Amino acid sequence: MTTNTRTTNALTPNTGTQDARRGLRVSILRAADLPDCSNGGISGRVTRVTLVGDLVDYYAAAVLEPDEQAPAVRLIERAGMYGIAVPDLARTDRVGPMASGAFVYSSDSRFRALSAHLGCGGSAIPLHDRFETAAQYAALSSDY
Repeated sequence: MTTNTRTTNALTPNTGTQDARRGLRVSILRAADLPDCSNGGISGRVTRVTLVGDLVDYYAAAVLEPDEQAPAVRLIERAGMYGIAVPDLARTDRVGPMASGAFVYSSDSRFRALSAHLGCGGSAIPLHDRFETAAQYAALSSDY
């Protein structure tokens, strides 16, 4: 397999259309006993997402097109840390994405390979789909 030279780390909007890409469909896991903590994020609207991007392509996992019921998210590798999943289209008017308490998972062996590649040990990958306004970010991250 060949790898593309594009990076999966930059948080910039996808230049293509979501329906022109293919990815791996995975489930969103979140606490059943808590309210929606996504602050308008993907995990508050849907129960599945479609992983897209170079890393998904590398593991030959690009099989289904994203849609409204399973929007596109991409994997970001972070040096010295585990990887995360983020919305494919950034919100330039907000700060984030931030963790919403949700994770993505699939029993598909290709997902386990992706998770292991990102340092998540082959298990669930944190979903950072929460965006905040600058005022919310300042209020929630200030020292008491």
